[in-house]
Amino acid sequence: MSLVLVGHRNLLPSTQFHLLLTIGSPPSKPIKHLISSFGSKGQVIDVGVRRRRRSMIITNDGYAVLSSIGSSTLCERFEESGRFGMNSMISVGHNNFIPIDQIVMVIAIGDQMPSPIARILQGKRIDNKVIDVTSGRATKSIIVTTNGFFVLSSFIPNTIVKRFNECSRPFKLFGVGNNHYVPTHIVQSISSINSKPNIKFIDMADSTNTLFRLNKGKKRQAFIVLDNGYVVVSSLSAKSLADKLDSFLY
Repeated sequence: MSLVLVGHRNLLPSTQFHLLLTIGSPPSKPIKHLISSFGSKGQVIDVGVRRRRRSMIITNDGYAVLSSIGSSTLCERFEESGRFGMNSMISVGHNNFIPIDQIVMVIAIGDQMPSPIARILQGKRIDNKVIDVTSGRATKSIIVTTNGFFVLSSFIPNTIVKRFNECSRPFKLFGVGNNHYVPTHIVQSISSINSKPNIKFIDMADSTNTLFRLNKGKKRQAFIVLDNGYVVVSSLSAKSLADKLDSFLY
């Protein structure tokens, strides 16, 4: 296990990094709200030692660590720690970073938020699981993390995918239709929507808020089950999805 110096002789295991966010001066309203939500649960650890807080690390066990060190410097230290080798954390805009192994989905947002995604997003806002890193710009994509955070980014999906796929890891992000992406290594199964049991399975996923309808109003042809329990509905056929996945794996 590698330790990362996060300020004033305070160390954090690299495996605890879930999100690395910039705290501006003054902090933006989304960041203030996020810190407040962690604080209300007694889950804020301040290692800034009375200095201006420049970054916030959200840990995998649900804490917010406030540091006086900038996010870019912490990102460099994280990568140098050798957790997964260099380039294992990518920028999602405005000096905000996510370790690539914490990403489970990249969702494209066009001129208008798709209704199925808007409904999920509404529930995530209630749970304080939405993080806006757009700095006031239009949201172009949503990055879904392993802990269920929805990170709103002003980057288009292709930019995020390019950065992800350039990292030195055996897995990649592959397209599941309509400019949406999931990592290859968390795909558990791909199935056609051609039977009552499969339709029932999708309905059950919908009732538990684990269903992502990414078919963008087109005919739904297949669904992908991810190893964290999420179910992704696609307008592509099961064969097309399987062929795309195979092209990355072999």
